[in-house]
Amino acid sequence: MISCYNSINSDSGVGGFRVVYASYPTISWDGQISKCGCSYLRNMLVIRHQKGSKYLFIYVSNGNTSASVNPNSYGTTNGYSDTIYAAQLTASDFLSTNQTLVFGADKYTIDGNSDYYNYATCKIYWAKIWYDDLGVTNATELAQWPHETWRAQYIGKDSSGNLIDRYRIANKIQYAKFPFILSNPLSLTHKLNSTSSNVGGWPAMSIRTFLNDRVYKAFPTGWRSILKQVNVISSAGNMSNNTVSSNDYVFLPAYVEVYGSSS
Repeated sequence: MISCYNSINSDSGVGGFRVVYASYPTISWDGQISKCGCSYLRNMLVIRHQKGSKYLFIYVSNGNTSASVNPNSYGTTNGYSDTIYAAQLTASDFLSTNQTLVFGADKYTIDGNSDYYNYATCKIYWAKIWYDDLGVTNATELAQWPHETWRAQYIGKDSSGNLIDRYRIANKIQYAKFPFILSNPLSLTHKLNSTSSNVGGWPAMSIRTFLNDRVYKAFPTGWRSILKQVNVISSAGNMSNNTVSSNDYVFLPAYVEVYGSSS
């Protein structure tokens, strides 16, 4: 899918790097290989290399490289992971090449003559090259989520068009003026928690951490600068009559908020 290396007799990316797909995406760096995605699912891959270094660093948005190809399948190995995947590949020595960066094929150069082989068909949603080293923090930030479009609906009014107060801003008496709900589910799944129990209510669910870390960081910086935490009240779980609360940027809507009734 992507290649830039010197070798003319090897498919392992000797003298550079190479990204290929064979049941799942892998990246080769001077013969060292690492997974860099999950099946054919949309992903974000950040490749970082400092000039003169024999190290290549990769950051992958879905660290769950064993995720199922079935986006409707539930389980511990299916769907989003809680963290990005990061790896370091080490070349045997300093690498230097004059080869060009190629998308969709391998470029072989022999005696000054170049040709292309191993053509591939893939869809690249977004790509950018930086000539300066972005560092670990920025590379990690870039890899938080694939570039994709989310559509949301404003839910600050009732069916009659009257403004309604849904959520109080965290630690304030004012209500949030512009609550939104995504129009469609995310592409993959995430378990509620590891025990499949709602004991402890919303604050105890691992999916809450995922939403307020990975999903929150997926929003553009401009959006994050205006998003406010709100106070989310939920049942304490296990058929309890008690309620618990938490402060969140992103959370799952209640059944009634999606379907208009509680049954």
